[in-house]
Amino acid sequence: MLSILCFITLTLICLLAYRLIGRQLFLAAGMGVAAVAVIELIVYGYFLILIAKGACFFLIGNQPDLDALMKLRLSYSTYFVQARPDMVYHLDDDLGWTVGKNKRTSIYQTNAQGIRASREYPLKPGASTLRLAAFGDSFIFCDHESNPDTWTAQLEAMAGNLEVLNFGVSGYGLGQSYLRYLKDGLSFQPDIILINYITLSGRDELDARQLAESNNLRQAHFYRPQFWLQDGMVRSRVTTPYDLFDPAFRQQHIYGPLGVDEQQGVWSWPIFRYLNTGLLIKNRLLPMKLVESADVASMADNHELNQKMLQNLIQTAKAQGTYVIFFYGAPVDELPEGIRRLLVDYQEHVLYVNSLAAIDAQLPRTDKAYKKTLRNHSDHFTPEGNLYYARAVLDVIKQQRYKRGTIEFRFDSDKQSFITE
Repeated sequence: MLSILCFITLTLICLLAYRLIGRQLFLAAGMGVAAVAVIELIVYGYFLILIAKGACFFLIGNQPDLDALMKLRLSYSTYFVQARPDMVYHLDDDLGWTVGKNKRTSIYQTNAQGIRASREYPLKPGASTLRLAAFGDSFIFCDHESNPDTWTAQLEAMAGNLEVLNFGVSGYGLGQSYLRYLKDGLSFQPDIILINYITLSGRDELDARQLAESNNLRQAHFYRPQFWLQDGMVRSRVTTPYDLFDPAFRQQHIYGPLGVDEQQGVWSWPIFRYLNTGLLIKNRLLPMKLVESADVASMADNHELNQKMLQNLIQTAKAQGTYVIFFYGAPVDELPEGIRRLLVDYQEHVLYVNSLAAIDAQLPRTDKAYKKTLRNHSDHFTPEGNLYYARAVLDVIKQQRYKRGTIEFRFDSDKQSFITE
């Protein structure tokens, strides 16, 4: 918009110049102004196309009219996602996103409680029924497989007096799994919770590098909670695309981690902000520069936050009389020392399982060619792969005893069922 005002101003200057410097110089100056104006208008039209397709992070914070158009487009996109009846997931103020209630697609089905299941579960488990609640990512949810073919459904069918509630959500890391346990899982009073994460990862933070590489804000990993420690407590806040329009947020969470100060340096010059051609150059070159040179600290290195989150989770489960199983794909001796220490401190209430080794122990063969047949087109387990996953989990949980008040559950091999004593 500023470039258009500049064009009008230059036109008026040229008209004045015509009277002062003559016709030839006027025509030359006029042609130059017209060429600049055409280029500016073409680039502005290109920006409008970019915004329609999803925009780009580096367009934000330069021209107020572009910011307003991007906010409008993002608002429409958010409403569209929320309103679509065939979307399994929906946005959530506490979790970022979560499983919708009563969703049914050609593959998936969720119940009225937001659990991937074909039936409802009472909040309180039956007196003789052992209840396991599973939290984690797409391998818990079982992407691209129907409800009966998920490992949770198959596990529930393998043993008597066992309920398995699937609270998995694609894309979750430890942080969102922890939050979903607190928000949705506690009310179902599970005897066991299984989580397929134990360490923080890139999924638990806003990824500045991924955002810099993305040319579509709607496909960037937003609506993800941020976690931090404050006065020894774990705090969280869900980020949204609208946070990007806050200069302080951009600098703290995007530009800063990428090693750039938005208000200083060459890229802060007005020519790269208000002139459309300059903004186009910035939009093209700055992402390449940042992706090549950025050395972004990872949330995975925040061991203090990781340990505090795990401690909170375990203590909450312990207070509820719930046993915790971490089903994670790494040998225990590869875990950070603080996490290993937690596992020892709470060994009566927690079990760590190397999920990769546990699943391999169930397979008839472990060569790569065979394992490849156990993955579907999205690289998640097929129904057969989920069967081995279910067997691995059953092999783990049947080795333990579980207390619920004065009742104790154990697995009876003859009956292939959990019984109470």
